[in-house]
Amino acid sequence: MFHLEAQVWVHAEYNGYRAAYGKAFPDEDIAGQVLSHCMNRRHALLKGFQYIRIVPASRAINSSSAFSENWGIDIFSKPSELQSFKSRGVFIHYADLADLMVILDLKVGGGVMELVNEAQRLIMPR
Repeated sequence: MFHLEAQVWVHAEYNGYRAAYGKAFPDEDIAGQVLSHCMNRRHALLKGFQYIRIVPASRAINSSSAFSENWGIDIFSKPSELQSFKSRGVFIHYADLADLMVILDLKVGGGVMELVNEAQRLIMPR
């Protein structure tokens, strides 16, 4: 999933995920999967990003990320946090750890980010 020749990015207000993905990867069988946005649409728009990456994921994975998505929205809905972020001049965001977990079809949710914290431990230097 990380080294594909192409990725599918759609406008944050676009709803035709399956059509867009099918156009980019017409031979890929995604029956039984949903197309999940790696970053929540509202979160992306708050940060000033117009486009979001979509990837095939299991329904369970797609449903497990709501907590982290809402957490990001809550944080960047605060004017001070949003201003601090925008002052850094970031114009693209590939993925944070929770987004990477969705890309890899790993469950994100559970408790207060317990699975993301576990993933964090996996990538920490020893």
